[in-house]
Parts: sequence; C-alpha cells; structure tokens
Amino acid sequence: MNKSFKRYSRQFLCCLYIAIALLFTACATKFLPVQAPGLIVSDDIAIYKENDIVLTVAEQMWVKEPQYLSDHYSTFWVKVQNNTDTAYKISPSSFALLDEDRNQVDVQDYEYVLDIMMQNEELYIDRFLMSAQTQQQILQKRALVQRNIMLDSFAFGEILPRASKQGVIYFPKVKGSVKQLIFVFNNKEITFQRIK
Repeated sequence: MNKSFKRYSRQFLCCLYIAIALLFTACATKFLPVQAPGLIVSDDIAIYKENDIVLTVAEQMWVKEPQYLSDHYSTFWVKVQNNTDTAYKISPSSFALLDEDRNQVDVQDYEYVLDIMMQNEELYIDRFLMSAQTQQQILQKRALVQRNIMLDSFAFGEILPRASKQGVIYFPKVKGSVKQLIFVFNNKEITFQRIK
C-alpha cells in the first residue's frame, strides 16, 4: 500500500506540474512579425536591411530572474550589425513601439529598469527582523537580478565597423488587449501580430 501510494503521489505531482506549465504557457501572449516588403521573416524573427545596417528583432518574453520584470515591461531582443567601414551610433531614440492606435512608448534605459526591479519587496532586507541566512539569500538574489539585467540588456552607443551588438530592450508594458505592435527602428516600421 505504501509503495503504491508513493507511486501514485509522484504521478499526481508530475501531472500537476505539467498542468501548471500548460496553464502558464496558455496565458502567455506572443507577438510574431508580419511579412512586409523589404523584411525577411523567419519563425518569430524579423530581419531588416538598411544600406549596410542589418537589424534582427524578436519579441521575447523575459524568463530569467526577476520573473516579475515581464509584469512591468514588454521586451524585445535586437541585434544590430554594422557592415560599414565607419562606426554607427545607436541611441534609445533609434527605437520606439507603437500600439494599433499608434500610441507610442519609448525605450526604458536598463539602469532605470534595474532600479525599478531592485525596489521589489522580495529583495528588501530588514537587518533587525531577518536572520543572517535570509539576508544572505536575498543578497544572492539581488546579485542574480543585477547580473541578468546588465548582461542581457542592449548596450547603446557606437557599433564599430564590421561589428554587431545584441541584447534586450525594454518598453513599458503594453495593454493586454493590444492585438498588434509596431516596432520602429530609424523610422522603419515592423509589425508584430498577437497570436494568443
């Protein structure tokens, strides 16, 4: 009886984990690029070539720590390839995001995003009420949050000749009812359509 109970308990927990994973997957929204002239679309990635500058972009849900980042921001992974013989400057104003009513939101600097994420109550340390072990765990989580955001963020500035930069850029979270987003790069509009 005890062995069979343990086996059924494991099977039940496994099914429960799968059900929860499917629920989270079903709730996640995804935006895919729409084919347009001058645009190469492959799966969930759009590639745009402007003279000798190549932009690769995909809407990318944040899946690392801090998990709550996706509650506040819409994230896009971008890669900018400079195929020229001169440096090419990229600034936050090179990008924008429009909803279907053409309401614009601008890129949020990763330092601002990091500052907002570090204010989360999960990362607060009360030296008087918490044990040393709990404080250490929170400090480790804070370090992980900082590392993930800093390492994964797109670094604005000059791109050297024949070089590229890639990373995540952050926009304020779009409304859940939005069916279409327009990603703007140097006045080129790339449309993304909601699939879920």
